[in-house]
Amino acid sequence: PSRPATRVPSPVQSPEAPSISLVSSVFNRDWQLRQTLPDNLATIRGEDDVDLVLVDFGGADSAAIRAFLEEEFALDLISGKLKYHVARVPWTRFHMATAKNVAHRLSTGRFVFSLDADNRFLPADLADIREHLRTHPHQVLHQTTGSAPMRHEMWQKYELFSDAGAYHQHDLTWDGSCGRIGVPREAFERVNGYNENFVGMGMDDIDFLIRCIRAGSGYRHVSLTRPAGEVYIDNGSASASHQHENNQENWRRMDAALGAGQLIPI
Repeated sequence: PSRPATRVPSPVQSPEAPSISLVSSVFNRDWQLRQTLPDNLATIRGEDDVDLVLVDFGGADSAAIRAFLEEEFALDLISGKLKYHVARVPWTRFHMATAKNVAHRLSTGRFVFSLDADNRFLPADLADIREHLRTHPHQVLHQTTGSAPMRHEMWQKYELFSDAGAYHQHDLTWDGSCGRIGVPREAFERVNGYNENFVGMGMDDIDFLIRCIRAGSGYRHVSLTRPAGEVYIDNGSASASHQHENNQENWRRMDAALGAGQLIPI
């Protein structure tokens, strides 16, 4: 007989645990890592309280990724600056919510920052996080191009902010930066992470942010003003004509759950 799935607990933090963990998950993203990982590791080297956790879910390029890391970043692997995990059973298709939950729970930082494999993390981004931790240590940080996504009037029905004046009508920029979300570990656990009831990918980040805010975590947005090419690799997935797989279905599921007051997904 099958046994019920058990929840994997987050690692116990030691006093030496880094305070900031960048987390990325990959599935057939070798070509992106080769462009972004050198810059991202260069940013955090010498920063004793920051590490990068990379989880590979076993795409067709998994062997190439492993060889790339061992050849180019052996010292980072040995020192623990880069922590690399590989799925024991390769996936056949990508499930974003599960991937992000696994990466978050394999990290040990007290503040966890989600960084998609096609995104670059520069010294200015680390400075944003340090300033955020200094001034708003218990809030969620959303670092995107353009206006603050969660303060758009389209989300006003969810009553995210008590002040109606907190919402805006500016056009939103839905691009490759939307997933740059930093969250205190206790806030991540309070809502049980990303919603794995979703399928494929689409709306995962928005749903997670809405639940965090409604569960009591403040929301702080930092607008990235540098050229988009210095923020993420534009591989066409952020084009105006693109629709994430299952985007509309996940939107329906999100609306139904939030409408019923469900902040903690099963």
